[in-house]
Amino acid sequence: MTDFTTITACGECCVGCSKKKDGSCPGCIESDGRVPEWAGSGMCKVHACCKEHNARFCGLCSEFPCDKLPQMISWNPEIIKHLSALRDEAEHFWKKNGFAETGATNETDKYTVVVARREL
Repeated sequence: MTDFTTITACGECCVGCSKKKDGSCPGCIESDGRVPEWAGSGMCKVHACCKEHNARFCGLCSEFPCDKLPQMISWNPEIIKHLSALRDEAEHFWKKNGFAETGATNETDKYTVVVARREL
């Protein structure tokens, strides 16, 4: 099972990344999208887009898949397939474990959290 707390906006996982291990990159989640590779533009455009749309990662965005995605994540030609699989896995986990949306949300400094409940 995927630990979705480690999935970045673009659907990657920084755990085990050599750049993070050697300290040359803090990780997208930890740095709020401000990593050395995106220093010229200030922030990862994918991370910024997910924040704008209140999505943990692109696959959970209400506009997924959008026309911007292949250009923003050009390093992965299978990005739609990859993010769809992550979305499906997350939805399967929620349903399997009896979680259902309540309609309520909580705002954090980075995301809107959809409140779910679980009937025991």
